[in-house]
Amino acid sequence: HVSWAEKHKMATLTIVDGGLGDTDGTVNGVVTTFSGPGAGCFIAMAAYGSALESHVNILREFRDEYLATNYLGRVFIENYYSFSPPVAAYIIKRPVAKSIVRALLLPAVAFSWITLNAGLLWALLIFSLGLIVIYALLRFAWRRSFEVLARR
Repeated sequence: HVSWAEKHKMATLTIVDGGLGDTDGTVNGVVTTFSGPGAGCFIAMAAYGSALESHVNILREFRDEYLATNYLGRVFIENYYSFSPPVAAYIIKRPVAKSIVRALLLPAVAFSWITLNAGLLWALLIFSLGLIVIYALLRFAWRRSFEVLARR
């Protein structure tokens, strides 16, 4: 059922548990939907400003192809949907928050893009190597700072 509120310029879609649009197809007290432009990518849409933005599309495609296809992924999605709308509402009104969230989402977008284009194993390998490099650089900087302090 779809209704339109002219005063608020808002459409409301009502999905019945176990009915058309409920992707798990069972009457279980939970209505899940994983499709449609921008469906569920609340934080990314708030940060990037559009459901059609390329970073949002990458995250949505990763959600649909990897997360929604297994139990743990669906649990993650369900939990994300429970807390993300108020977070998105906060972000959408604050340009600085949008910038910070876009920066924080970049690793997730990069991981998702690599996974979608090269496979999960390559993404895990590349990110593992990246973490090793970051650790080595931080360790080097930490040691270097102590050497500088010791010379004083």
